[in-house]
Amino acid sequence: IARGTRFRVTASNDGAATYAVQEGRVDVTNANRTVQVTAMQQTTFTNSEPPEDPTFLVTGEGIVTEIGEIWVIAGQSFAVTDTTVIEGDPQVGDIVRVEAHLQDDGPPLADYITLLQPAPDNRFHLTGIVDSIGGDAWVIAGQTIAISTTTDIDEDIVVGDRVYVAGVILPGGELQAETIERLGDDEPYPFAFTGVVQAIGDDTWMISGNEITITETTGIEPGIVVGDLVHVTGFILDDDTWLADEITLVTAVDATFTISGILESMDPWVVAGLPFEVESWTVIDPEMAVGDLVRVNGRIRSDGTWVATEIERLDDDTLLQIIFVGTVDGMAPWVVSGLPLVTDEESLIDDDIAVGDLVRVTAVIRNDGTWLATRIEQLDTVIEPGCVAITAVITGINGDQIILSNGQTYILGEDIVIDGEIQVGSVVLIIACANDDGTITIISITVIYTPPVEPPLPPGPPPEDDDDDNGTVYVTICHKPGTPAEKTMTLPQSALDGHLGHGDTLGPCP
Repeated sequence: IARGTRFRVTASNDGAATYAVQEGRVDVTNANRTVQVTAMQQTTFTNSEPPEDPTFLVTGEGIVTEIGEIWVIAGQSFAVTDTTVIEGDPQVGDIVRVEAHLQDDGPPLADYITLLQPAPDNRFHLTGIVDSIGGDAWVIAGQTIAISTTTDIDEDIVVGDRVYVAGVILPGGELQAETIERLGDDEPYPFAFTGVVQAIGDDTWMISGNEITITETTGIEPGIVVGDLVHVTGFILDDDTWLADEITLVTAVDATFTISGILESMDPWVVAGLPFEVESWTVIDPEMAVGDLVRVNGRIRSDGTWVATEIERLDDDTLLQIIFVGTVDGMAPWVVSGLPLVTDEESLIDDDIAVGDLVRVTAVIRNDGTWLATRIEQLDTVIEPGCVAITAVITGINGDQIILSNGQTYILGEDIVIDGEIQVGSVVLIIACANDDGTITIISITVIYTPPVEPPLPPGPPPEDDDDDNGTVYVTICHKPGTPAEKTMTLPQSALDGHLGHGDTLGPCP
Protein backbone atom coordinates (compact mmCIF):
# COMPACT_ATOMS: atom_id res chain seq x y z
CA ILE A 1 0.00 0.00 0.00
CA ALA A 2 1.51 3.34 -1.05
CA ARG A 3 0.46 6.73 0.33
CA GLY A 4 1.57 9.88 -1.55
CA THR A 5 4.76 8.03 -2.21
CA ARG A 6 7.80 7.85 -4.45
CA PHE A 7 9.61 4.54 -4.11
CA ARG A 8 11.68 1.98 -6.03
CA VAL A 9 11.35 -1.80 -6.13
CA THR A 10 14.26 -4.02 -7.19
CA ALA A 11 14.31 -7.80 -7.47
CA SER A 12 17.34 -10.09 -7.54
CA ASN A 13 17.81 -13.50 -9.12
CA ASP A 14 17.51 -15.24 -5.75
CA GLY A 15 13.94 -13.99 -5.34
CA ALA A 16 14.70 -11.17 -2.89
CA ALA A 17 12.80 -7.90 -3.34
CA THR A 18 13.82 -4.52 -1.92
CA TYR A 19 11.47 -1.56 -1.41
CA ALA A 20 13.32 1.77 -1.04
CA VAL A 21 11.12 4.79 -0.26
CA GLN A 22 12.16 8.35 -1.18
CA GLU A 23 8.92 10.12 -0.19
CA GLY A 24 5.77 9.16 1.71
CA ARG A 25 5.11 5.71 3.16
CA VAL A 26 4.72 2.17 1.83
CA ASP A 27 3.17 -0.75 3.74
CA VAL A 28 5.00 -3.93 2.67
CA THR A 29 3.32 -7.27 3.43
CA ASN A 30 4.66 -10.80 2.97
CA ALA A 31 4.38 -14.05 4.93
CA ASN A 32 1.66 -12.59 7.21
CA ARG A 33 3.78 -9.64 8.35
CA THR A 34 3.41 -5.97 7.43
CA VAL A 35 6.07 -3.32 7.97
CA GLN A 36 5.71 0.38 7.35
CA VAL A 37 8.55 1.84 5.29
CA THR A 38 8.77 5.63 5.49
CA ALA A 39 10.86 8.19 3.60
CA MET A 40 14.59 7.38 3.35
CA GLN A 41 14.05 3.79 4.51
CA GLN A 42 14.07 0.40 2.81
CA THR A 43 13.09 -3.20 3.55
CA THR A 44 13.95 -6.52 1.91
CA PHE A 45 12.17 -9.88 1.83
CA THR A 46 12.24 -13.17 -0.09
CA ASN A 47 9.33 -15.15 -1.48
CA SER A 48 8.81 -17.15 1.70
CA GLU A 49 10.14 -14.81 4.40
CA PRO A 50 8.49 -11.77 6.01
CA PRO A 51 9.87 -8.27 5.36
CA GLU A 52 12.88 -7.24 7.41
CA ASP A 53 12.71 -4.32 9.81
CA PRO A 54 13.19 -1.07 7.84
CA THR A 55 16.69 0.38 7.69
CA PHE A 56 17.71 3.96 6.95
CA LEU A 57 19.26 4.95 3.62
CA VAL A 58 22.56 6.69 2.90
CA THR A 59 23.16 8.37 -0.48
CA GLY A 60 25.94 10.51 -1.87
CA GLU A 61 28.37 11.33 -4.66
CA GLY A 62 32.12 11.68 -4.43
CA ILE A 63 35.61 10.42 -5.20
CA VAL A 64 36.56 6.77 -4.65
CA THR A 65 39.73 6.71 -2.56
CA GLU A 66 39.77 3.03 -1.55
CA ILE A 67 38.40 -0.21 -3.05
CA GLY A 68 38.04 -3.64 -1.45
CA GLU A 69 35.69 -5.19 1.06
CA ILE A 70 35.40 -1.61 2.31
CA TRP A 71 35.09 1.23 -0.21
CA VAL A 72 35.77 4.82 0.81
CA ILE A 73 33.57 7.27 -1.11
CA ALA A 74 33.47 10.99 -0.30
CA GLY A 75 35.49 10.19 2.82
CA GLN A 76 32.87 7.73 4.14
CA SER A 77 33.38 3.97 4.49
CA PHE A 78 30.91 1.57 2.85
CA ALA A 79 30.82 -2.22 3.11
CA VAL A 80 30.64 -4.02 -0.26
CA THR A 81 29.38 -7.60 -0.63
CA ASP A 82 28.20 -9.94 -3.39
CA THR A 83 24.80 -8.23 -3.23
CA THR A 84 26.22 -4.79 -4.10
CA VAL A 85 25.39 -3.76 -7.68
CA ILE A 86 28.39 -1.96 -9.23
CA GLU A 87 27.85 -0.25 -12.59
CA GLY A 88 30.52 1.14 -14.92
CA ASP A 89 33.65 -0.50 -13.42
CA PRO A 90 34.64 2.45 -11.17
CA GLN A 91 38.25 2.66 -9.98
CA VAL A 92 40.17 4.69 -7.39
CA GLY A 93 40.00 8.36 -8.37
CA ASP A 94 36.68 8.03 -10.19
CA ILE A 95 33.54 9.89 -9.13
CA VAL A 96 30.60 7.65 -8.23
CA ARG A 97 27.11 7.75 -6.77
CA VAL A 98 26.49 5.43 -3.84
CA GLU A 99 23.18 4.23 -2.42
CA ALA A 100 23.48 2.30 0.83
CA HIS A 101 21.64 1.41 4.03
CA LEU A 102 22.68 1.43 7.67
CA GLN A 103 23.54 -1.82 9.43
CA ASP A 104 23.23 -2.67 13.11
CA ASP A 105 27.01 -2.48 13.35
CA GLY A 106 29.80 -1.58 10.99
CA PRO A 107 29.74 0.87 8.08
CA PRO A 108 26.70 1.27 5.82
CA LEU A 109 26.23 -1.54 3.29
CA ALA A 110 26.38 -0.30 -0.31
CA ASP A 111 23.42 -1.43 -2.42
CA TYR A 112 24.41 0.43 -5.62
CA ILE A 113 27.66 2.08 -6.76
CA THR A 114 27.38 3.84 -10.13
CA LEU A 115 30.24 5.42 -12.07
CA LEU A 116 29.49 9.09 -12.78
CA GLN A 117 32.82 10.40 -14.07
CA PRO A 118 36.12 8.60 -14.63
CA ALA A 119 39.18 10.11 -13.02
CA PRO A 120 40.06 13.15 -15.14
CA ASP A 121 43.75 12.33 -15.44
CA ASN A 122 45.15 10.34 -18.39
CA ARG A 123 42.21 11.13 -20.68
CA PHE A 124 42.20 12.95 -24.04
CA HIS A 125 39.91 14.25 -26.76
CA LEU A 126 40.72 15.64 -30.18
CA THR A 127 39.05 16.71 -33.41
CA GLY A 128 40.71 15.95 -36.74
CA ILE A 129 40.65 14.35 -40.19
CA VAL A 130 40.73 10.55 -40.61
CA ASP A 131 43.97 9.69 -42.46
CA SER A 132 43.59 5.90 -42.43
CA ILE A 133 41.36 3.17 -40.99
CA GLY A 134 42.74 -0.15 -39.71
CA GLY A 135 41.52 -3.13 -37.77
CA ASP A 136 43.40 -2.31 -34.56
CA ALA A 137 44.26 1.36 -35.05
CA TRP A 138 43.21 4.47 -36.96
CA VAL A 139 45.34 7.46 -37.89
CA ILE A 140 43.55 10.73 -37.11
CA ALA A 141 45.23 14.11 -37.54
CA GLY A 142 48.51 12.27 -37.91
CA GLN A 143 48.08 10.47 -34.58
CA THR A 144 47.83 6.70 -34.23
CA ILE A 145 44.71 5.91 -32.21
CA ALA A 146 44.24 2.35 -30.92
CA ILE A 147 40.73 0.88 -31.12
CA SER A 148 39.19 -2.21 -29.52
CA THR A 149 35.96 -4.19 -29.57
CA THR A 150 34.56 -1.78 -26.96
CA THR A 151 35.29 1.40 -28.97
CA ASP A 152 32.01 3.09 -29.94
CA ILE A 153 32.42 4.15 -33.60
CA ASP A 154 29.83 5.95 -35.72
CA GLU A 155 28.74 4.13 -38.86
CA ASP A 156 29.86 5.08 -42.39
CA ILE A 157 33.04 6.92 -41.36
CA VAL A 158 35.51 7.00 -44.26
CA VAL A 159 39.00 8.39 -44.83
CA GLY A 160 38.80 12.17 -45.13
CA ASP A 161 35.92 12.59 -42.68
CA ARG A 162 36.24 15.03 -39.79
CA VAL A 163 35.76 13.20 -36.49
CA TYR A 164 35.75 13.72 -32.75
CA VAL A 165 37.73 11.21 -30.65
CA ALA A 166 37.70 10.71 -26.87
CA GLY A 167 39.59 8.10 -24.90
CA VAL A 168 42.31 7.23 -22.42
CA ILE A 169 46.09 7.56 -22.41
CA LEU A 170 47.55 4.12 -21.69
CA PRO A 171 50.82 3.55 -19.80
CA GLY A 172 53.59 4.45 -22.21
CA GLY A 173 51.58 7.17 -23.93
CA GLU A 174 49.46 5.10 -26.35
CA LEU A 175 46.10 6.69 -27.20
CA GLN A 176 43.13 4.30 -26.81
CA ALA A 177 39.83 5.50 -28.31
CA GLU A 178 36.60 5.02 -26.41
CA THR A 179 34.41 6.89 -28.93
CA ILE A 180 34.90 8.08 -32.52
CA GLU A 181 32.13 10.32 -33.83
CA ARG A 182 31.71 11.72 -37.33
CA LEU A 183 31.36 15.53 -37.51
CA GLY A 184 29.70 16.65 -40.74
CA ASP A 185 30.68 20.21 -41.66
CA ASP A 186 27.16 21.19 -42.71
CA GLU A 187 25.09 18.97 -40.42
CA PRO A 188 23.12 20.18 -37.39
CA TYR A 189 24.55 19.52 -33.95
CA PRO A 190 24.07 15.90 -32.79
CA PHE A 191 22.58 14.76 -29.49
CA ALA A 192 22.13 11.45 -27.72
CA PHE A 193 20.65 10.64 -24.35
CA THR A 194 18.91 7.94 -22.34
CA GLY A 195 15.72 8.91 -20.53
CA VAL A 196 12.17 8.01 -19.52
CA VAL A 197 9.22 8.43 -21.90
CA GLN A 198 6.72 10.80 -20.26
CA ALA A 199 4.31 11.43 -23.15
CA ILE A 200 3.82 10.15 -26.72
CA GLY A 201 2.24 12.35 -29.41
CA ASP A 202 1.88 12.31 -33.16
CA ASP A 203 4.61 14.89 -33.78
CA THR A 204 6.42 15.20 -30.44
CA TRP A 205 7.39 13.00 -27.50
CA MET A 206 8.34 14.17 -24.01
CA ILE A 207 11.40 12.27 -22.75
CA SER A 208 12.97 13.11 -19.37
CA GLY A 209 11.59 16.65 -19.52
CA ASN A 210 12.77 17.36 -23.07
CA GLU A 211 10.43 17.77 -26.06
CA ILE A 212 11.57 15.57 -28.95
CA THR A 213 10.23 16.10 -32.48
CA ILE A 214 9.58 13.01 -34.61
CA THR A 215 8.91 12.64 -38.34
CA GLU A 216 8.11 9.81 -40.74
CA THR A 217 11.86 9.18 -41.05
CA THR A 218 12.38 8.71 -37.28
CA GLY A 219 13.19 5.08 -36.50
CA ILE A 220 11.10 4.06 -33.47
CA GLU A 221 11.35 0.60 -31.94
CA PRO A 222 7.88 -1.02 -31.72
CA GLY A 223 6.19 -1.46 -28.35
CA ILE A 224 7.49 1.65 -26.57
CA VAL A 225 5.00 3.02 -24.02
CA VAL A 226 4.97 5.82 -21.45
CA GLY A 227 7.29 4.94 -18.58
CA ASP A 228 9.81 3.02 -20.71
CA LEU A 229 13.52 3.83 -20.63
CA VAL A 230 14.74 4.69 -24.14
CA HIS A 231 17.87 5.86 -25.95
CA VAL A 232 17.35 8.80 -28.31
CA THR A 233 19.72 10.07 -31.00
CA GLY A 234 19.20 12.95 -33.39
CA PHE A 235 20.15 16.51 -34.27
CA ILE A 236 19.51 19.95 -32.76
CA LEU A 237 18.23 22.29 -35.48
CA ASP A 238 18.94 26.02 -35.77
CA ASP A 239 15.69 26.88 -33.93
CA ASP A 240 16.70 24.58 -31.01
CA THR A 241 14.24 21.89 -32.11
CA TRP A 242 15.45 18.43 -31.05
CA LEU A 243 14.76 16.19 -34.09
CA ALA A 244 14.92 12.47 -33.30
CA ASP A 245 16.70 10.17 -35.72
CA GLU A 246 16.14 6.98 -33.68
CA ILE A 247 14.36 5.96 -30.45
CA THR A 248 15.10 2.51 -29.01
CA LEU A 249 14.31 0.64 -25.81
CA VAL A 250 17.15 0.09 -23.36
CA THR A 251 17.58 -1.89 -20.16
CA ALA A 252 17.40 -0.11 -16.82
CA VAL A 253 20.68 1.78 -16.45
CA ASP A 254 21.61 5.21 -15.21
CA ALA A 255 20.21 7.74 -17.73
CA THR A 256 22.89 9.64 -19.66
CA PHE A 257 23.06 12.34 -22.34
CA THR A 258 25.41 13.92 -24.87
CA ILE A 259 24.58 17.15 -26.72
CA SER A 260 26.48 19.57 -28.95
CA GLY A 261 25.45 23.17 -29.52
CA ILE A 262 26.00 26.83 -28.79
CA LEU A 263 26.64 27.80 -25.17
CA GLU A 264 23.83 30.27 -24.49
CA SER A 265 24.37 30.92 -20.78
CA MET A 266 26.72 29.97 -17.95
CA ASP A 267 24.55 31.15 -15.04
CA PRO A 268 22.49 29.05 -15.31
CA TRP A 269 24.15 26.74 -17.83
CA VAL A 270 22.17 26.42 -21.09
CA VAL A 271 23.28 24.74 -24.34
CA ALA A 272 21.03 24.53 -27.42
CA GLY A 273 18.08 25.60 -25.29
CA LEU A 274 18.67 22.85 -22.69
CA PRO A 275 19.26 23.95 -19.08
CA PHE A 276 21.47 21.73 -16.95
CA GLU A 277 23.44 21.82 -13.71
CA VAL A 278 27.14 21.48 -12.96
CA GLU A 279 28.78 20.04 -9.86
CA SER A 280 32.16 20.60 -8.24
CA TRP A 281 33.43 17.51 -10.09
CA THR A 282 32.19 18.58 -13.54
CA VAL A 283 35.19 18.83 -15.89
CA ILE A 284 34.94 22.14 -17.81
CA ASP A 285 37.38 23.31 -20.47
CA PRO A 286 39.15 26.56 -19.47
CA GLU A 287 38.42 29.97 -21.01
CA MET A 288 34.93 28.95 -22.10
CA ALA A 289 32.57 31.78 -23.04
CA VAL A 290 28.96 32.29 -24.10
CA GLY A 291 28.68 31.75 -27.86
CA ASP A 292 31.20 28.90 -27.99
CA LEU A 293 30.32 25.65 -29.72
CA VAL A 294 30.49 22.98 -27.00
CA ARG A 295 29.79 19.34 -26.30
CA VAL A 296 28.18 18.33 -22.98
CA ASN A 297 28.24 14.82 -21.51
CA GLY A 298 26.26 14.03 -18.39
CA ARG A 299 23.58 12.05 -16.61
CA ILE A 300 19.91 12.49 -15.79
CA ARG A 301 19.08 12.05 -12.12
CA SER A 302 15.98 10.23 -10.93
CA ASP A 303 14.31 13.60 -10.19
CA GLY A 304 14.75 14.64 -13.85
CA THR A 305 17.67 17.03 -13.28
CA TRP A 306 20.26 17.04 -16.08
CA VAL A 307 23.80 17.19 -14.59
CA ALA A 308 26.91 17.69 -16.73
CA THR A 309 29.95 15.51 -16.11
CA GLU A 310 32.07 17.18 -18.82
CA ILE A 311 31.80 20.35 -20.94
CA GLU A 312 34.32 20.82 -23.76
CA ARG A 313 34.79 23.39 -26.52
CA LEU A 314 34.28 22.34 -30.15
CA ASP A 315 35.03 25.62 -31.93
CA ASP A 316 36.43 25.44 -35.44
CA ASP A 317 39.83 26.52 -34.21
CA THR A 318 40.07 23.28 -32.17
CA LEU A 319 40.63 21.36 -35.41
CA LEU A 320 43.95 19.50 -35.02
CA GLN A 321 44.01 20.31 -31.31
CA ILE A 322 44.23 17.78 -28.51
CA ILE A 323 43.25 18.43 -24.92
CA PHE A 324 44.08 16.08 -22.06
CA VAL A 325 44.73 15.93 -18.34
CA GLY A 326 47.75 14.05 -17.07
CA THR A 327 50.72 13.91 -14.70
CA VAL A 328 53.96 15.75 -15.44
CA ASP A 329 56.74 13.19 -16.05
CA GLY A 330 59.41 15.67 -17.16
CA MET A 331 59.93 19.36 -17.94
CA ALA A 332 63.13 19.51 -20.05
CA PRO A 333 61.70 18.52 -22.45
CA TRP A 334 58.09 18.42 -21.37
CA VAL A 335 56.52 14.95 -21.01
CA VAL A 336 52.99 14.54 -19.63
CA SER A 337 51.55 11.05 -19.03
CA GLY A 338 54.25 9.63 -21.30
CA LEU A 339 53.46 12.03 -24.16
CA PRO A 340 56.33 14.29 -25.36
CA LEU A 341 55.44 17.96 -25.90
CA VAL A 342 57.12 20.82 -27.73
CA THR A 343 56.91 24.36 -26.32
CA ASP A 344 57.84 27.76 -27.73
CA GLU A 345 57.85 31.40 -26.59
CA GLU A 346 54.07 31.64 -27.13
CA SER A 347 53.24 28.63 -24.94
CA LEU A 348 51.32 29.70 -21.82
CA ILE A 349 52.60 27.66 -18.88
CA ASP A 350 51.54 28.17 -15.27
CA ASP A 351 54.27 29.02 -12.79
CA ASP A 352 55.40 26.61 -10.05
CA ILE A 353 54.53 23.43 -11.97
CA ALA A 354 56.68 20.52 -10.78
CA VAL A 355 57.19 16.90 -11.80
CA GLY A 356 54.30 14.85 -10.45
CA ASP A 357 51.74 17.66 -10.69
CA LEU A 358 48.41 17.16 -12.40
CA VAL A 359 48.01 19.47 -15.42
CA ARG A 360 45.61 20.16 -18.28
CA VAL A 361 47.35 20.39 -21.66
CA THR A 362 46.04 22.03 -24.82
CA ALA A 363 48.26 21.25 -27.79
CA VAL A 364 48.30 21.81 -31.56
CA ILE A 365 49.22 18.84 -33.73
CA ARG A 366 51.87 20.08 -36.19
CA ASN A 367 52.50 18.81 -39.72
CA ASP A 368 55.43 16.69 -38.55
CA GLY A 369 53.19 14.94 -35.98
CA THR A 370 54.70 16.61 -32.92
CA TRP A 371 52.49 18.25 -30.30
CA LEU A 372 53.05 21.95 -29.67
CA ALA A 373 51.69 22.85 -26.24
CA THR A 374 49.79 26.14 -26.38
CA ARG A 375 48.63 25.93 -22.75
CA ILE A 376 49.79 23.92 -19.72
CA GLU A 377 47.57 24.61 -16.73
CA GLN A 378 48.25 23.39 -13.21
CA LEU A 379 45.29 21.68 -11.56
CA ASP A 380 45.77 22.02 -7.82
CA THR A 381 42.29 20.75 -7.04
CA VAL A 382 40.43 19.20 -9.95
CA ILE A 383 37.38 18.12 -8.01
CA GLU A 384 36.09 18.08 -4.48
CA PRO A 385 35.87 14.74 -2.67
CA GLY A 386 32.06 14.94 -2.37
CA CYS A 387 29.29 14.62 0.19
CA VAL A 388 26.87 12.01 1.45
CA ALA A 389 23.41 12.23 2.98
CA ILE A 390 22.87 10.00 6.00
CA THR A 391 19.46 9.31 7.53
CA ALA A 392 19.53 7.78 11.02
CA VAL A 393 18.02 7.79 14.51
CA ILE A 394 19.82 9.62 17.32
CA THR A 395 20.26 7.12 20.14
CA GLY A 396 22.30 9.30 22.47
CA ILE A 397 23.42 12.87 23.16
CA ASN A 398 26.54 13.53 25.23
CA GLY A 399 27.30 17.23 25.46
CA ASP A 400 28.15 18.38 21.94
CA GLN A 401 28.35 14.79 20.67
CA ILE A 402 25.50 12.83 19.07
CA ILE A 403 25.39 9.05 18.68
CA LEU A 404 23.53 7.44 15.77
CA SER A 405 21.74 4.11 15.64
CA ASN A 406 24.66 2.47 13.80
CA GLY A 407 27.16 3.57 16.46
CA GLN A 408 28.65 6.49 14.51
CA THR A 409 29.37 9.62 16.52
CA TYR A 410 29.56 13.23 15.34
CA ILE A 411 30.62 16.44 17.07
CA LEU A 412 28.17 19.34 16.85
CA GLY A 413 30.39 22.25 15.86
CA GLU A 414 29.35 25.90 15.90
CA ASP A 415 29.24 26.10 12.08
CA ILE A 416 26.72 23.28 11.65
CA VAL A 417 23.29 24.39 10.44
CA ILE A 418 20.69 22.58 12.57
CA ASP A 419 17.05 22.66 11.46
CA GLY A 420 14.77 21.52 14.28
CA GLU A 421 15.31 20.41 17.87
CA ILE A 422 17.61 17.41 18.24
CA GLN A 423 16.45 14.86 20.82
CA VAL A 424 17.11 11.22 21.57
CA GLY A 425 14.85 9.30 19.20
CA SER A 426 14.87 12.02 16.52
CA VAL A 427 15.18 10.87 12.92
CA VAL A 428 17.69 13.22 11.26
CA LEU A 429 19.17 13.86 7.81
CA ILE A 430 22.90 14.62 8.05
CA ILE A 431 24.89 16.14 5.17
CA ALA A 432 28.56 15.18 5.65
CA CYS A 433 31.34 16.27 3.27
CA ALA A 434 34.90 15.05 2.93
CA ASN A 435 37.77 17.51 3.09
CA ASP A 436 40.97 17.36 1.03
CA ASP A 437 42.89 16.08 4.08
CA GLY A 438 40.47 13.19 4.58
CA THR A 439 38.59 14.64 7.53
CA ILE A 440 34.79 14.82 7.57
CA THR A 441 32.82 18.04 8.07
CA ILE A 442 29.15 18.04 9.02
CA ILE A 443 27.41 20.72 6.97
CA SER A 444 23.86 20.46 8.26
CA ILE A 445 21.49 18.36 10.36
CA THR A 446 17.77 18.39 9.62
CA VAL A 447 15.30 16.85 12.05
CA ILE A 448 12.85 14.80 9.97
CA TYR A 449 10.80 13.39 12.83
CA THR A 450 10.83 13.59 16.62
CA PRO A 451 8.61 11.25 18.64
CA PRO A 452 6.14 13.11 20.84
CA VAL A 453 6.41 12.95 24.60
CA GLU A 454 4.00 10.21 25.59
CA PRO A 455 1.79 10.46 28.67
CA PRO A 456 2.32 7.86 31.37
CA LEU A 457 0.79 4.51 30.53
CA PRO A 458 -2.62 3.98 32.11
CA PRO A 459 -2.70 1.61 35.05
CA GLY A 460 -3.19 -2.05 34.31
CA PRO A 461 -6.63 -3.59 34.51
CA PRO A 462 -8.03 -3.82 38.06
CA PRO A 463 -8.60 -7.21 39.62
CA GLU A 464 -11.65 -8.90 38.25
CA ASP A 465 -14.74 -8.26 40.36
CA ASP A 466 -17.32 -10.97 39.82
CA ASP A 467 -19.87 -8.81 41.61
CA ASP A 468 -19.33 -5.78 39.32
CA ASP A 469 -20.32 -6.13 35.67
CA ASN A 470 -19.48 -2.47 34.98
CA GLY A 471 -15.68 -2.76 35.36
CA THR A 472 -13.44 -1.04 32.74
CA VAL A 473 -12.29 -3.23 29.81
CA TYR A 474 -8.66 -2.79 28.69
CA VAL A 475 -7.07 -3.65 25.32
CA THR A 476 -3.50 -3.92 24.00
CA ILE A 477 -2.40 -1.94 20.92
CA CYS A 478 0.74 -1.18 18.91
CA HIS A 479 1.29 2.59 19.16
CA LYS A 480 2.84 4.37 16.11
CA PRO A 481 3.81 1.12 14.30
CA GLY A 482 6.71 1.36 11.89
CA THR A 483 8.18 4.51 13.47
CA PRO A 484 11.00 5.06 15.97
CA ALA A 485 8.30 5.69 18.61
CA GLU A 486 6.69 2.25 18.11
CA LYS A 487 5.72 0.51 21.36
CA THR A 488 3.08 -1.76 22.89
CA MET A 489 0.47 -0.04 25.09
CA THR A 490 -2.50 -1.10 27.22
CA LEU A 491 -5.40 1.35 27.43
CA PRO A 492 -9.16 1.47 28.14
CA GLN A 493 -11.30 0.12 25.32
CA SER A 494 -13.19 3.42 25.28
CA ALA A 495 -10.04 5.08 23.88
CA LEU A 496 -9.45 2.43 21.20
CA ASP A 497 -11.28 4.12 18.32
CA GLY A 498 -9.30 7.33 18.70
CA HIS A 499 -5.97 5.47 18.55
CA LEU A 500 -7.00 3.33 15.58
CA GLY A 501 -8.00 6.50 13.78
CA HIS A 502 -4.44 7.83 14.15
CA GLY A 503 -2.79 4.74 12.67
CA ASP A 504 -2.31 2.54 15.74
CA THR A 505 -3.11 -1.18 15.36
CA LEU A 506 -4.87 -3.67 17.61
CA GLY A 507 -2.59 -6.16 19.32
CA PRO A 508 1.01 -5.94 20.50
CA CYS A 509 3.76 -4.66 18.24
CA PRO A 510 5.61 -7.37 16.28
